[in-house]
Amino acid sequence: MSNLTSLPALPLDQPLLNANDAAGLLAVRPSWIYEAVRSGQLPCLRIGRHIRFTRAMLEAWLAEQCS
Repeated sequence: MSNLTSLPALPLDQPLLNANDAAGLLAVRPSWIYEAVRSGQLPCLRIGRHIRFTRAMLEAWLAEQCS
């Protein structure tokens, strides 16, 4: 059993995004999102079998790619 108190708090003031939502924000195909997550290139939240993203997470990743 994991220790939930050691996990960083994620603000949930905005909804979690699925792969299609993330693809729309990044102007790529959903298949690119899945491949980038599989290869470890794009960070995500794993909730069971599902992958989810926050807008802030995608914005931080994009800023890192531009630097």
